[in-house]
Amino acid sequence: MSHPLWKPICDHELSVEVWRTVRQIALDLDPADDLPTPLVEEMTGPSLAVGQGGPALLLAYLAAEPTVDAGSDHLAVERLEKVLEGAETASLPPNLYGGVAGVAWTLEHLGPRLFAADEEDSNGDIDLLLIEHLSKVPWVEDYDVVSGLVGYGVYALERLPRPTAATLLEKVIDHLEAWAESTPQGITWLSRPHLLWEETAALFPEGCYNLGLAHGVPGIVALLGQNVAAGVAVDRARPLLEGAVSWLLAQRLPEDSPSAYTDLIGPDGMAARGEAPRPSRLAWCYGDAGVAVALLGAAIGAERADWRRAALDIARGAARRSKEQARVKDAGLCHGAAGLAHLFNRMYQATGEPWLKDTALRWIRETLELRDPSVAAGGFASWEPDSPGGDFSAVPRTGLLTGSSGIALALLAAVSHQEPTWDRVLLSAVPPRAVYDGSCTVEPAAEASLLGANP
Repeated sequence: MSHPLWKPICDHELSVEVWRTVRQIALDLDPADDLPTPLVEEMTGPSLAVGQGGPALLLAYLAAEPTVDAGSDHLAVERLEKVLEGAETASLPPNLYGGVAGVAWTLEHLGPRLFAADEEDSNGDIDLLLIEHLSKVPWVEDYDVVSGLVGYGVYALERLPRPTAATLLEKVIDHLEAWAESTPQGITWLSRPHLLWEETAALFPEGCYNLGLAHGVPGIVALLGQNVAAGVAVDRARPLLEGAVSWLLAQRLPEDSPSAYTDLIGPDGMAARGEAPRPSRLAWCYGDAGVAVALLGAAIGAERADWRRAALDIARGAARRSKEQARVKDAGLCHGAAGLAHLFNRMYQATGEPWLKDTALRWIRETLELRDPSVAAGGFASWEPDSPGGDFSAVPRTGLLTGSSGIALALLAAVSHQEPTWDRVLLSAVPPRAVYDGSCTVEPAAEASLLGANP
């Protein structure tokens, strides 16, 4: 399923290493036998973020590669079936990253790739369930992409042009309108105290404004930009979008700051304990890379050249940061090197700016350097706390957000002619344009079988 405007960015030598790494990850998608039972249960569950959803996406995209064994698609089907079986037996919340909407999104996204056309709509009942869920007034749950309103919007966008999908998007906009705060700087949304982690709520007892793509206002910007481009309730979505971008741009840190954005600010515009806002890490979840791709997508969707310039200015500053300055500890999509590689690759494919390609390639190399062949899950581990606020340790994972399947998908996007539309779930699927500059990928016969021997 090649795309005429999506081009690989790796040269021959780097492509060989990337392909070898991706194939090894695909071979290691099953959790190791010596892992703790709760971790294995999480990795083999139906969750889109940390369970079988990620491996299903990876195997489906690999199966579509022209140099991969044509029979490999059955592996993707098996994983998708595990997702659906797990959803039938588990008690899932309705949200996108860990719940019913995520299972349905995975089926909606992969169904046309893996199954023959079927008149039956497998997700029709899910649409009705989510419409009912979103009919609650007032809305007391979160607004973010992981577990809130923006996530339901992502699912609805995947379901367009079905009427139920438009209804879902309109209900998301209803709640965003009701939640919105008009300020002199624009429109924003307060993360309410009861929705914050205990440690964060202690720092911001009146709530806070979140500046991360995963949990904050940039996610709303990205969603509304796609909503406007899709033509759903534009008369209501566009004013919200324009107000949100105005507010977001007003939150930029001083020019001499290491980053353009901080993570969280209180109602007084300050960080915790009244301190001045501090620079953020560089990642998809929080930081300038996520903000830049959200703003660039909104600029394209709303046809705003000024937003595009602002997005690239933010991205240019982010591109200068080293691994140490970015505070990158692992390779996952959420807050790791592969996630940054993919965001910069996406922005390059959308704009043709050579420095974005150079930055994407640098982070691909950083990703490969983080690989430890002795580690299960394809050689990559997630650096995460043992408990909220606890010590960090390396944990092998295979999921999409922090695990090896997400890493492999980002690497594959750098050597493939397929547009990686799986990243719609990250709100980073900025449309590509014709920017091919002669870069090549490698498609050696030795790489043809997904389960073949190492070259």
